[in-house]
Amino acid sequence: GIDVRVGSIYQIEGQSTLGIDKRIMPSYICIGNYSEDGDKFIQLKPSKNYVIKTIEVFKIPNDILCLIFPRSTLMRSGVYGNVSECPPGYSGHFHIGINNLNDSNFNLQLGSRIAHVIFSQIEGDILNPYNGVWQEWKMMHEKPILGDKPK
Repeated sequence: GIDVRVGSIYQIEGQSTLGIDKRIMPSYICIGNYSEDGDKFIQLKPSKNYVIKTIEVFKIPNDILCLIFPRSTLMRSGVYGNVSECPPGYSGHFHIGINNLNDSNFNLQLGSRIAHVIFSQIEGDILNPYNGVWQEWKMMHEKPILGDKPK
């Protein structure tokens, strides 16, 4: 596997919905970007939700599944890492949700290692490689989301 690093940090704001035929996403406010801000520390406030966009960009082959695991330092600091698998056929940056469950601020440095990715080969036919809404930053709504420019 490999480690992935913090590229951009977004604070999640507003209401969202996930239904059978309806998806409404919240707003994502960029509070730090490695390519613009360098390796500065970003303060994550208690009880707030954030999305991390990795520096690394991936093009996952159709016979590979990625499993993403947050760094244990997050857990030891009271910060919960929300991750999922990355399906065969996905391309783009990985996105990792984090929640500061601590009563104090948590400082996260841009460019630091945030998670470990393990690649697992799949045997057999892959009938439907990933081609969903998040493929190559495709979005189902008109709100800007996961852009690189702070507002």
